[in-house]
Amino acid sequence: MNGSSPSTIQPKYVALDTATWIDLFKRRTNQEVKDIINTLNSGRIVCYISLEHVWELLQHSVQKVREEQLDFFRLIDHVGFPKPISFPAPWRNSPLCGSYLDLQESEISILLREPTL
Repeated sequence: MNGSSPSTIQPKYVALDTATWIDLFKRRTNQEVKDIINTLNSGRIVCYISLEHVWELLQHSVQKVREEQLDFFRLIDHVGFPKPISFPAPWRNSPLCGSYLDLQESEISILLREPTL
């Protein structure tokens, strides 16, 4: 790469389980969690959430906690989500994120083409 070319970062996409998101939310004032959030916000790692994450975060019995847990994602600059491919009309083109099942076919297809990934 020469001095005039901007560097390009190809982020890693990761999915954290819901328990990890809840733990980060609960400890969001700890320096360790702030460092994790800074790393996520660097753009080198992009977390994605799925419909399952949302459903699990909505399971808490206290409305305020449910809202705060979902609002925690506002601290993360880069959040991806699977595009829903299996939603029936009228939700097919909705802003809802997809499910892990929606990722399954794409991931398997990529691994079949590039088994070393």
